[in-house]
Amino acid sequence: MMKKTAVFVCVLAPFLFSSCAKPAETPHYSVRAVVAEINLNEGQNGQLKLLHEAIPDFRNAAGNIVGMQSMIMKFDLSPEVSAGELALKDKVAIQFDVNWYKNPRLVITQLEKLDADTVLDLNGYSLE
Repeated sequence: MMKKTAVFVCVLAPFLFSSCAKPAETPHYSVRAVVAEINLNEGQNGQLKLLHEAIPDFRNAAGNIVGMQSMIMKFDLSPEVSAGELALKDKVAIQFDVNWYKNPRLVITQLEKLDADTVLDLNGYSLE
């Protein structure tokens, strides 16, 4: 019995506990979108509701690639991002983080206003 316990502690335990102790990586995504709603008084730093293009490499909480279709979603703004110059129906390019296990879950970390004539592939969706 003593030898089996020693084998577990010395050989197996480091593998088991090291994989449990690793922090989950925060996924980062880049996508283009149309501004559907601006709420600068929501959340800590404001929120945007965006109709975004599809995100084919989107991963679920387990880390599996599941993709995401074009849809309208609400994003919080990080303290470094300002939406003060935006108007409804502006086109934007964003980078955002997904925090699966804490709020806010979707956080825009970079925001760039695009030219009005930028063509987006929204899979037939529109704000009209």
